[in-house]
Amino acid sequence: MNYSNIPALENKYIQDLKSANKLSPFIYGTAPNQVEGLFYTSPNSNFFFEEMIPKKRIVLHFTAGHLKGDLNQLTQQDYHVSVPFVIARNGTIFQLFSSKYWSHHLDMTSNNPDKIYDKEAVAIELSNYGYLNKVGQDLETIYSRLKNKDTGKVGPVDIYTSINEADAYNETNQPFRDKTFYASYTDAQMKSLIKLVRWLSDKYSIPKVILPEEQRFEATKAARDFLGITSHVNYRTDGKWDIGPAFDWDGLVNGINEERSGVRGGAAVSKPSVNEDNFTRNKSKGDRYNKIKKTIWRGYDPRKWE
Repeated sequence: MNYSNIPALENKYIQDLKSANKLSPFIYGTAPNQVEGLFYTSPNSNFFFEEMIPKKRIVLHFTAGHLKGDLNQLTQQDYHVSVPFVIARNGTIFQLFSSKYWSHHLDMTSNNPDKIYDKEAVAIELSNYGYLNKVGQDLETIYSRLKNKDTGKVGPVDIYTSINEADAYNETNQPFRDKTFYASYTDAQMKSLIKLVRWLSDKYSIPKVILPEEQRFEATKAARDFLGITSHVNYRTDGKWDIGPAFDWDGLVNGINEERSGVRGGAAVSKPSVNEDNFTRNKSKGDRYNKIKKTIWRGYDPRKWE
């Protein structure tokens, strides 16, 4: 997956979804913390749990992929590994299910009784390839040269970018969990993330605070119990790199805490918005539900689908 091809592929995929009537635009909240996005109606339905648990924190992730694969992976039937929000590289916020519900997203095998940390968090995925491996003058994705465990054959090379394309990646001063190079995020993603975090914080009374820098990348009880904004690395001691230090944490801190009117020189003006609970109701029930809903007049009873 070459870095330079991603914007065109992402935009084409979004247009394809619009043409297939799988996207519904939404606006939630009021200014200055109003958020806009697109609700994605997957062909599938059973990928999250309709259980409401009070939310205590926001957990940030990266997808380790590109948008089409991200949405397909996060809406697999009966898999139950998902998040309510995915932010594309162009800044579009995609919603997959209501933020009041939950799905598995932390992959914790211990210290997570009844999956409480998954339940108490609103998870956000940033569409991003994550860590990169330097081979010669190239940076390769995590999918490059994968070895098939059954055949032993090594897969094809997948070059993300060259070391000379500085805008495509970030390099940490010190290796984080043995990795130094990470795919970069876009300005549009950061702006959308700040808006989404501010709105979610208001909706669920989650403090607009981030772990102190000395704890920010630790997987400790204090870190996972933190009330505010955390990331996946706080819940796993290994095997996860999201979000890690190769991210504009200062920009996020400043963005979610800045006092702003929303309109330079004047008061913020809210756009007409919708209630999230009402708007998302039934939208995640998949294509089968929507096809039947359109043919209720033929004698189907809609109550059995509520």
